[in-house]
Amino acid sequence: MSAAAKAMEHREALIAQCPPAPPRLPEADAARLPIHVTTWGASGPAVLIVHGGVQGGLGGGPSTFSKQEPLAQRGWRLQLVDRPGFGQSASRGVDDMQADAAWIADMLGDGANLIGHSWGGAEALLAAARRPSAPWSWSSRRCRRCCLATRPSRRTRRSRPTRCGSPGC
Repeated sequence: MSAAAKAMEHREALIAQCPPAPPRLPEADAARLPIHVTTWGASGPAVLIVHGGVQGGLGGGPSTFSKQEPLAQRGWRLQLVDRPGFGQSASRGVDDMQADAAWIADMLGDGANLIGHSWGGAEALLAAARRPSAPWSWSSRRCRRCCLATRPSRRTRRSRPTRCGSPGC
């Protein structure tokens, strides 16, 4: 048996062990399901924080970013979302980055600092593409910030943030 055939057989064996994907809700029904948001801090610059992970993982926004809560006492208004299928947000079916990017873009309102981690970082990029004229976007001179966070890879053992290049970033 060739190496490619062995790899395909191994892949199929792994897939057979996976639970079936949850049924996908019709788009109109999914859009009506609320996204739970925890807010820390009553005033100050808004920071929308989108956690990573795929459905079935533990927690959501507040449990993932609990160490950032002290920033609320320093004058930031943190908005931590529970993506669909996490924390207190109901599942909408299979993860859908495009659908999530739509509600993330809506939540930015008149502008906010945007932080996305891992899967949430990819969704933050898609949300930014949907809102290129928003005050925080990297095409704007009034860029507030967009931060994508991930853990360092095993190869580099460190992670360096990337700035968007706009003044103020």
